Amino acid sequence: MRRQGTISLPHYGFAGQCNGAILRGEVKTPAGNTGPTRYLLNCTDFEAEPMSTSIMSAVEHGYALIAALKELRASLDVRRDQLRVDAAYGIDMRSKDKVEPKAAIEIVQLEGEAAIEAVIKGLTSVALEPEQHVKETLRVPGAVGLPWDLLEVVAQTNEMRKGMRQAMESLGGEMERRKAWRNILRAEGPISGKQALRLTQVLINPTRLSFFWATGSSVKRYQVAALRAELIQQLPDPTDTSTPYDVSAVPPKSVEMTLKTGLNLLARLPMDEYVAIQRPVRPHIRARVDFIDPAGNPARWKSVLAPVPLVYDVATPPPFIKPLGDYEGLAERNVRFSHAKLDPEPYFGPLNVHRYLKKAAEQNE
Repeated sequence: MRRQGTISLPHYGFAGQCNGAILRGEVKTPAGNTGPTRYLLNCTDFEAEPMSTSIMSAVEHGYALIAALKELRASLDVRRDQLRVDAAYGIDMRSKDKVEPKAAIEIVQLEGEAAIEAVIKGLTSVALEPEQHVKETLRVPGAVGLPWDLLEVVAQTNEMRKGMRQAMESLGGEMERRKAWRNILRAEGPISGKQALRLTQVLINPTRLSFFWATGSSVKRYQVAALRAELIQQLPDPTDTSTPYDVSAVPPKSVEMTLKTGLNLLARLPMDEYVAIQRPVRPHIRARVDFIDPAGNPARWKSVLAPVPLVYDVATPPPFIKPLGDYEGLAERNVRFSHAKLDPEPYFGPLNVHRYLKKAAEQNE
């Protein structure tokens, strides 16, 4: 008999990114850019460093999550015959560390043991694969029915992921987040922060799943004063608020040079002016989920992120699936209306900072 009721956890995960997930060779700015080796973090040869209570809490969240995912992996392994893989797609790791939006991406439809192994890895893996660049995340889109008790465990790990994300976000700044990640790396080895923090979509009564590629751009609005405050927190010394910054001794092409140059340019604008950070949204996988409302209402649908398998009760009849196709590359597009108010020329390119056209025109008069 099929178990009735719903899991008392969110059915759908968050869509944001955790900019605090600083890993080896990666320092992220609000614009989504990454910096080179100046802040390279290795998982070896770390000296013991004092940790505040909040940093220790974030580290403990990380340890607990990784342990829980290892247990989930073991449970899925021994019960492979109870999993029903309705779809699984393989995506090769890219050969370059930089995403090329115009490059095509080939999809392989997986079957049999290869599909089961890929699904298990997608649901539980946070470790960097030997061929995986630190800026890349493992993607295993698909759909799988799980026994109810395993579905509950997946939902519990989602709560742990959210707890870890909240613990990281509660830290005082970028330096503290790096310290927390360093301690996790020291104990667990190379891991992907994004893989650790992304949620698995737990679905109830899905009837149709339509996978597709999504692209575009994102825009985040800032008041100049607020953007400067956020950038200052990413400096090696966040207490240094002197403006203009002297960059004569700063290594060229370093994250510090980018931040201080941007801060100097922003200091020329009125502190109450609004600017925007517009950055491209890299090709990512989503799915339209049609489902039956448990309350008996007409069928509904929702679009969700789908880089890892969507999961649901194995007692649910297999949903109709529109498979994920190859990504054929990003064609040139017209500027969306919502972005038309932005000056197409960035005010500071390395951070993707744009002024609004009216303000830019007023200053140029």
